[in-house]
This record gives sequence, C-alpha cells and structure tokens, in this order.
Amino acid sequence: FLKTSRSHKTIGIDITASHVHAVPLEHRPGRTLLQRAVSVPVSDSDQGVVEALTAMARDHRFDAKFPAAIAMENEKVYFANIDHLKAEELTKADQPNWQEEFPLSGSQIVTDGCSFHALPDYRQTFLIAATEREALNKRMNSFGPGNWNIRQVHSEIFAICAAVAYNHQ
Repeated sequence: FLKTSRSHKTIGIDITASHVHAVPLEHRPGRTLLQRAVSVPVSDSDQGVVEALTAMARDHRFDAKFPAAIAMENEKVYFANIDHLKAEELTKADQPNWQEEFPLSGSQIVTDGCSFHALPDYRQTFLIAATEREALNKRMNSFGPGNWNIRQVHSEIFAICAAVAYNHQ
C-alpha cells in the first residue's frame, strides 16, 4: 500500500478453495478507509473463480480498473535468507542459478526481496521469496482475460504483514 497526497482506491483480493474475498480500500491523505468486505462463493466449475469475480464486479459494483493486490498460495512460494555477497552475485548474473537456493525445478524462477537485516562488519542478509513463473502466470490467469488491474502479488504471509505494518504506521 502506498501513501500519497491524493485520494485513490485499491482492492485487496483473496481466493480460497470455496470463496473469493475482497476489500475495497480508499486511501486518503493520512488514512485508509475500509469501505466494505465481500465474500462470493466459488463454484466447482473450471471457471469458478472467474465467475465469482464477475459476480463480485456486477453485484457489488467493484471496479476492476482499480489497482488490485493478490496473494500467491503459500505452497507455491519459497523463502531463503541469502547473504549480501551471494545476492549480489545472483543479481548480476545474466542467468542466475536460483535452483541452488530454492527447491524449484522450473527454468524460469521469479524472485522478490522481502526484507534485509544488517549484520556486524557491514554485512547484510536478504530474505528472498521465489516462485516459478508458471505458478505465477496460472494465478494471474485465474482472474480471467485481462479484466483486473493486478498491481501487486504477495505471498499470503507478506500480504498479512504488509497490511499490519501499514495499519501501525
């Protein structure tokens, strides 16, 4: 969540096996307002999530053009603490070998820095999250063909931490 000097709206979306949950937020200077919380059941069909999202937009007047933040399933995201020398080596490489750090077999691995910790002697460690691009694409495609403005993807635990940290600033 970004604090800005002007008002804007975002939607937080959580997809479970049985429901799609959403919370539209209005960000105003100095505060964020939770407008409402909505849960829509997901059918057993192949398009259950898309149908639930369509119903949410139609029945609860959600504007899919607002920026949305979603969460990846926990079992699809892996974490590793990596020291600053290894992180620098990996980020400078044309083809970084993330398989040494994460139990992922895919050839295309997507990574993101979550946090860092300063150690004595000017060293640092970084907490890096990783998932396979195929899993990320599958999650993004579950929202249907280009209907939602997805701006952020978090692992579930970091989505919770980001919300808590934001609310306690």
